[in-house]
Amino acid sequence: MSLHAALATILSTVSVVGLLTGPRTGPRPTQIAQAGGEFNADWRLLFPDDPVKPSVVDTCSSCHSLKFVLSTRLDQPHWEDTIWTMVTNGAKVQPDEATAMSKYLAQYFGPDKRPLQPPVNINTAGVDQLSLLPALALYADAIVKARREAPFTSANDLLRVEGITKEAIDRARPFVVVN
Repeated sequence: MSLHAALATILSTVSVVGLLTGPRTGPRPTQIAQAGGEFNADWRLLFPDDPVKPSVVDTCSSCHSLKFVLSTRLDQPHWEDTIWTMVTNGAKVQPDEATAMSKYLAQYFGPDKRPLQPPVNINTAGVDQLSLLPALALYADAIVKARREAPFTSANDLLRVEGITKEAIDRARPFVVVN
């Protein structure tokens, strides 16, 4: 038996045992928030830039929508379990890559993070929701302050906020509305 086949057998057994004995302490893998309705966009844009991002995006999107990942909130052990379950289902992930991916996912999509529910209204969203849009995250406080002075009439009005570029607005545009 090859090492890969042995690992897959062990991981399948661990997954079945985990299902029978219940989840680890912490959030349950079934705690998934629904991202708003039928919303089509390039979900890759919402994954924070990081050297591990390409591995996460490529691996996860090979089997399911990235919208699912974005709306899931798990701690690192649960993300790691999820990744290894995917490996047993055929995902091509090396052990060191799985650890890095689970750390990335827990950091940006951990149980302490609010799920993004697009589209985000830039005139009413709190700093916590605006911070989930990577292109605007650094400016969330400034966006809230600027809209107090004058509500936004379009996404282009975000150019009033010091530091926000047209490129940042273009990245965020599919995920924001102005009402």
